[in-house]
Amino acid sequence: MTTTNNPDLDPTDPYGVRCMLATGFAFYWEHRLTGDNTKRLSAAGCVENALHRWFMPAEWDNRISMERVNANLDAIMDATPAALDVFDHDRKPDLAWEDITVMCQPDCPDRHPVEHEPQPEWVNRMKPHLGRAMRHWWLMRLHERNHRYDPRFDRDNIILELNAAAQAAGRHMNPNPPDETIEAIIRDIPRFVDPKSTTVTWDRLLTDMGTNDTDKAA
Repeated sequence: MTTTNNPDLDPTDPYGVRCMLATGFAFYWEHRLTGDNTKRLSAAGCVENALHRWFMPAEWDNRISMERVNANLDAIMDATPAALDVFDHDRKPDLAWEDITVMCQPDCPDRHPVEHEPQPEWVNRMKPHLGRAMRHWWLMRLHERNHRYDPRFDRDNIILELNAAAQAAGRHMNPNPPDETIEAIIRDIPRFVDPKSTTVTWDRLLTDMGTNDTDKAA
């Protein structure tokens, strides 16, 4: 595979690719929650953007098929949390991303997501906000490096989305958490939104968020 060899695409700190995957995940779950098909199209566009950042332009025609992206979008989004879970520095996120790139190639057959137990509605309501929180996390990392924008603006957006996620679950969190709390939450999010996640990961994220209500939303 020929990639752009962009140092920002290091698997442990990939900035643009993970930023677009997280954004696509947020759009996808907005579609799932509202039925708005424009959100699904936006999710597919974000996947295309991530692929354009990964492959050299000369390879786009051979490596990227929007027909396949749209046909396999459910399976792509099923794999996206694993691709975003980069914080243990193991090979699992790389393998998940490689699988996503395969699903987007012109000769890939239809792929369907693995059947999982349905997750609670309050978990699903949090997913668009948590996806955008991850988006702003990767933007913050990029802006800390290239100094194009003030990363404090990205930090403020992370906090806004985390507070919105807590509200979507019928909870409350610290409106101005310290940096170490924000990082702990961001590390939890990929496992929280994973289709295989359970009460253990849900409770862990809520604990890190510092929520103080006694009951989750129905």
